[in-house]
Amino acid sequence: MKEHGKFFFIVLFIVSLDQLVKFVIRASLTSESSILLVKNFFSITYLQNTGISFGLLKGNNALFAAIAAAALFIFFHFYNKEKKYWLQYALITGGIIGNLIDRLYLGYVVDYFNFHFFPVFNIADSSIFIGIAWLIILSFRDAKKYKGKKKRK
Repeated sequence: MKEHGKFFFIVLFIVSLDQLVKFVIRASLTSESSILLVKNFFSITYLQNTGISFGLLKGNNALFAAIAAAALFIFFHFYNKEKKYWLQYALITGGIIGNLIDRLYLGYVVDYFNFHFFPVFNIADSSIFIGIAWLIILSFRDAKKYKGKKKRK
């Protein structure tokens, strides 16, 4: 039961932080406006993204909302099945929910972190990326450990 509490705390923290920052961005900037913080490197830029990561496939918000909802159920199922990756699943779930709220409530995802050499993204995107990358690394590590144990027998 302790894992459930930690899982839901992390999910709630990510969703809350993500939505708070997006609210501030929407209240402070107009769409496609920027605040330059580090010349030729980093800005806060308010973008309304109806596509997926990196602004690909724009105009498919309803489709991506449905895919996000399905992904939520899938990752929650994996979390219930494999508790040892609870933190990675919490990061992914929190990020999915943060962007899904935007898609359902606004009709687009609010993106704002603009490193000038990379597409604009947000906290939810970062959380999803970190969770998935970490999960992949741990899965490979665990598979390698399992393979090593199997050979010794």
